[in-house]
Amino acid sequence: KKLELYVKQNGHCSIPIDHPELGHFANNTRREYKRYQTDPEASSLTTERIEQLNELGFVFDPRKHEWDTKMKKLELYVKQNGHCSIPVDDQILGIFARDTRREYKRYQTDPETSSLTTERIEQLHELGFVFDPRKHEWDAKM
Repeated sequence: KKLELYVKQNGHCSIPIDHPELGHFANNTRREYKRYQTDPEASSLTTERIEQLNELGFVFDPRKHEWDTKMKKLELYVKQNGHCSIPVDDQILGIFARDTRREYKRYQTDPETSSLTTERIEQLHELGFVFDPRKHEWDAKM
């Protein structure tokens, strides 16, 4: 019932780990879900429980959820503006672009340490994301 109340009050079921009442529950549920995916018998989750959580929109993978949310905002930005040059002062996409560029540099030197994957890089390329704004600006002027 607390989870249902949270969804009603917040409009989503992406529980932060530090939530005072549900954080521990969410963290354990996500861990059990990962276990369920590899060995359902070893997990305390059941198909029925997973269905109940899915009905509420429970976020099993917060990092993937955050990526998907930001990509939707980026797609909308490109659709509205016709380009993918995010202004630095954009509070959400500006930070996302900065962090993504940092992760791209990390990916180029050691892909294992980066949160970017080949699939994510391809998604960004398809939108025309600029990984190196200085080079992009230089090339545009030359």
